[in-house]
Amino acid sequence: MYNRTMDPNPELDTEIKPNIPQNSDHRDPIFPRRYVLPVVGLIVLLAAALTFGSVLEKKQPQKIYTIGVMLYIPQLHDNVKKGFFQGMEKMGHKDGESVRYIVTPYGETPEKMQGIAQGLVDQNVDLIVAVTNVAATGAKQATEASGRTNLPIVFSHANTPDATGLIKSFQSSGNNLTGVAVDFVEVTEKKLEFLKQINPNITRIGVFDAAFTDPASKFSLDALQKASPKFGIEIVSYKILNNVGPEATAEIAGIAGAIKSGEIDAFFQLPGPVISAPSNVKAVIDMAKRLKIPAVYHADPQVEQGGLFTYSHDLIAMGEQTAVFADKILRGGQRPTDIPVEFPNKNSLVINAKTAKEIGLTIPESLLLIANRIIQD
Repeated sequence: MYNRTMDPNPELDTEIKPNIPQNSDHRDPIFPRRYVLPVVGLIVLLAAALTFGSVLEKKQPQKIYTIGVMLYIPQLHDNVKKGFFQGMEKMGHKDGESVRYIVTPYGETPEKMQGIAQGLVDQNVDLIVAVTNVAATGAKQATEASGRTNLPIVFSHANTPDATGLIKSFQSSGNNLTGVAVDFVEVTEKKLEFLKQINPNITRIGVFDAAFTDPASKFSLDALQKASPKFGIEIVSYKILNNVGPEATAEIAGIAGAIKSGEIDAFFQLPGPVISAPSNVKAVIDMAKRLKIPAVYHADPQVEQGGLFTYSHDLIAMGEQTAVFADKILRGGQRPTDIPVEFPNKNSLVINAKTAKEIGLTIPESLLLIANRIIQD
């Protein structure tokens, strides 16, 4: 490369050049003029074709994904469903435009869940969202029985999915499932801590044990029994023998009504379809008020029903977290086994101040200050 220096006084070339003869070495322009119009026309046609193709592509109908939503326990899992729908909407999945939902009836018993899931498989859904370990197990069994292990399942509020065989590990399920698990150890210890703050003299905590219906109850009770010695607490267990239905409701009401003052200092509600049925929760609430003892519940709806307090995974936030998994599969094209299972990213302390006043309990200021919600009436 060299630098060209401009001559400050250039001489003008005024010599008139003769016409170049046809037989000289002069060549026609690289692109002869006679071809200009045809090529320009071709370019215009090509641009129009591309534009038209783009318009056609935009007008192609967008695939609408069908999502089956399986719920297990009435009332309790409505908030998970609500959060899931909210989360999907936030990520641009509009019901009727890019997704449509098939929400199944409540399963209530493990025996019903595989049949409910099979109905979704038969309808050729694109994804199943299963709330609880029991629902997810039913969905897993249905996809395996139908040879549809390519059908993705996203679970939510599932207890210890690795210990129950639902997945191989939190890092990789090894199958067509992934989702949000629950952490019983964390919330159980916090519940005991809060009970002791409300009444440091608590030494005997009652539970209704219907572990035969749901693994969640068993795992929660195990966590409670392991944690209770740290707080100097003895667990008093009342066995429930009947499954979901009027017999169990009558049984729980009878046991709750027979517990005498001084028999227990507090009550700890375990999860599970039998104990979480609204009518059965009412029996516990009435018992706690009659005995004037603090009782801690499994989730927000039971505190809204009149229970004293809960410290639990925020169910609406959990539903929104579950929607992220669904989005990764539907829009991101990821396989469930490649998406690590997560614990909930938000817990909440909900206190019913009206109930505390009814039974003459004073909730410590330290708890009121950290409460996510206080129900006043």
